[in-house]
Amino acid sequence: MGTYLERDKFAQNIGNVFTFDLEYIGKTPNIDDCYIWDIAVVHLQTNTAVEISIYPDIHPFPRPFSEEFVQVTDALLKSRNAVSFSQAWNRVIQFIQTVRVNVSGPVILVAHNAFKSDKEILQIECKRNNIKMPYSFYFFDSLIFCRKILSKQVSYTLNDIYFALFGKSIENHHFAISDTVALKDILIKLDVRKLEGPIYPAYHTSLQAVKWLGPSCERRLFYNNIRSVEILVQHIVTNYCDRQLNHFHVPLQQFLEMFLVQHYNIKKGNAVSISNSLILGKWINGV
Repeated sequence: MGTYLERDKFAQNIGNVFTFDLEYIGKTPNIDDCYIWDIAVVHLQTNTAVEISIYPDIHPFPRPFSEEFVQVTDALLKSRNAVSFSQAWNRVIQFIQTVRVNVSGPVILVAHNAFKSDKEILQIECKRNNIKMPYSFYFFDSLIFCRKILSKQVSYTLNDIYFALFGKSIENHHFAISDTVALKDILIKLDVRKLEGPIYPAYHTSLQAVKWLGPSCERRLFYNNIRSVEILVQHIVTNYCDRQLNHFHVPLQQFLEMFLVQHYNIKKGNAVSISNSLILGKWINGV
């Protein structure tokens, strides 16, 4: 389940922090249709790194989503000694276990837009290959952190933040190792002593994945022991069904808005927007 990692706790686990990046292709941008072709991991403290290219299980290889992305070909993958996803993941696990400082502490994997992209795609690939990620691996989204630390930026893409801090673009952008090293450099530039924010293990969806559910609402939900979208949905549905059994009948949308306000002290306007997102985003099915 998710939790908020304060600065002192983050500092205690800094030896187990890794930045990572995935590059992927797909016939559509829908995450369920995407396949990883490149992965890189960098240890924040020592700058030790690993990059592994992967033969994606999709043929023929589709064109990139835009001109800025890499065109994946058999020749490119052969030149980079690509392996299967299972082989790549085993090498990533071995690298992390070898480099991490605290064997008994959690591993914190940091990616830019992790909660809506990298974490989700990694879970999908693991499921395709019958691989279970360890619950000791937590994910941290540097996009959320950068929005908090760097105010009033026109854009918060990885390359734009890198340009704002270093006055140049990421060299070889959209190769996993380049973006992973760039993210590590960004975190160091912003001061790793300031690192704090929500972390989530595998198989638990970030509350901020729900549109309009921002950091302040997330903290309120954490305070009420609602620590992932799955737990929030379960809590809502359980209470809604219990109300029905007690002959309290209101439409689901109305109940959602009322429930968020009364149980979690979320402002009415935010509750309306979050309720719409939960239903439109199909987090909650039913009428």
